[in-house]
Amino acid sequence: MNDRKHPDPSFEIPDLELAPPPVSKRPAKVSARVNNPAALTPDAASFGLEISLPDLDDDDGDLFQKGSNVELSIGASPQATKRHLENWPSGHTRSVDELPIDPAEVTLAAGYGEAPKNAVLTPLYAYRVLARRAPLKRLIALHQTELVQAELLRDTQLMQLSTELRPAIEANEAFRRLLGPIGDIERQAGDRSNALSEANAGYREQTARFDADLAQLRDDETKARAISDEKSALANGTQNLLRRAEAKQQRVQIEIRGVMDLARQALGPAGGDMPSAQAAQLADLQARSTALEPELAQAKATHAAASKAHDEADADVRRLVGQIRQVERQKASASSALEKQLSVRAASVSEAEKQRRDALADVARAVLAARGAVAVPEALLMALREHEKSVDALAIRLETHARALDSYERERVKQGVILVLSACAILLLSILLKAML
Repeated sequence: MNDRKHPDPSFEIPDLELAPPPVSKRPAKVSARVNNPAALTPDAASFGLEISLPDLDDDDGDLFQKGSNVELSIGASPQATKRHLENWPSGHTRSVDELPIDPAEVTLAAGYGEAPKNAVLTPLYAYRVLARRAPLKRLIALHQTELVQAELLRDTQLMQLSTELRPAIEANEAFRRLLGPIGDIERQAGDRSNALSEANAGYREQTARFDADLAQLRDDETKARAISDEKSALANGTQNLLRRAEAKQQRVQIEIRGVMDLARQALGPAGGDMPSAQAAQLADLQARSTALEPELAQAKATHAAASKAHDEADADVRRLVGQIRQVERQKASASSALEKQLSVRAASVSEAEKQRRDALADVARAVLAARGAVAVPEALLMALREHEKSVDALAIRLETHARALDSYERERVKQGVILVLSACAILLLSILLKAML
């Protein structure tokens, strides 16, 4: 990867950034690493507080100067103090310019291979570059996520340091004023947390009311269905009685028609009076039909009443089902609105907690920048050193892959793409010419 030339603006390769390589895609962060355990000056004291601890006036310089003269621990020997200040963590992520990026690792991460000298081999090189860029972008996104998580763990450790050392910080004139904004942030976080708790309690209360209404309606529905089933059974029973009564009447009517047919056959076409045998039989059948009419009428009335009762019970079931669906829709609508409110409030609580964490982390960075103005337990320093090692390793890996993404020979890739496109154009043209001849 030797001399790089700017690409022709009239030609652009898809998915390739042809800007001058390799520029880091991560925003540079201001580093606050202090390399020498010198006395804290006003400039050094303000270093590391420029993000989340504003409202510091010129008098803070004198406070930090006083704080820098505080001994690391009472009765500590100079040798112990020197050892304690060695490898002192800063709590900051180094900027990309400070990261030790190995060019050999960049080449290995890229996996593009060496750019060919022969133009004939440039299509293969262009293919390797285009095939590797998508996986590299996925790796960069993964490493970015891992770095953010590692920085979050480090900032949480810094917040823990500020929390544990808060009495000592408040007792130290050099740092007491730094805790002023923290109180406002904590009050805001508390207010938002209380508002979230109240909203959550209101949500549960309203949901409980809907559930109680639904439970009552479902109980009523169960009872109504039992009544409807009972009425249905009664209606079915009266219908069977009605059918038997109708069947009796129909059989009598059939027998009457049979007697009438026999009489007509006996009289012949001339007609005349019905023979006495058929007349007596007909009179008996008509008497039977008349006797069955009250039974049939009673069966019809009974069945009509039972059917009406069943219809009313069934209508009551349908009414309760409609009410249940309406309450369920109201519950779903109210729950959706309340859940959105809870989501907004939860987000505000998370933001307040993040502000508190960042502010306390900045206080911890100020304590670390003072290099012994406030005694820091060795266990916390060791934990912070481990977090910084993890953050540095992830930052280096991320930056290595970010530079690897653009570490290809642009002119060779461009040349390879042009050769492939030219070959395709020539092949297509030859096919068209053969088709026309």
